[in-house]
Amino acid sequence: MPPLDPSPYVVLDLPPDATVKDVNVAVGRAVRAGRYTRQQINAAAALLRNPARRLEADVQRHLPRPAPADVRDELAAAAREPLLPAPAPGRLPDPASLVVLRDAETAADRADPPEPEGGARRPYVPERFRPDAARLLPPVPLPD
Repeated sequence: MPPLDPSPYVVLDLPPDATVKDVNVAVGRAVRAGRYTRQQINAAAALLRNPARRLEADVQRHLPRPAPADVRDELAAAAREPLLPAPAPGRLPDPASLVVLRDAETAADRADPPEPEGGARRPYVPERFRPDAARLLPPVPLPD
């Protein structure tokens, strides 16, 4: 559904929490005011009487408006540019440089965690992924 312009709430001069009875009363007021065509008034009233379409219109009220044509064209041009360069034909990486994971090497990561000591429940972290302060933090010289 495209964004509604003007909003059915503006056409009928109603708050967002208006009931169906309020919508029916507002139709007569809007016709007498003459700011909008009868077709716009009837379309706004029909939309606000239908709960599913009204919910859709309520959600759209909070969405940002579409960008102007000049900005939209600029964004579309940027989207057409390739994100990554295409690999040169016939030039594949050296197979020895690729990382290979074998089932035996990762079996420990999928193993059931050991029971916690002392009843403390902590998430299990495989040994090779546990933090090591010597690896994570650089040495910091302390003043005397």
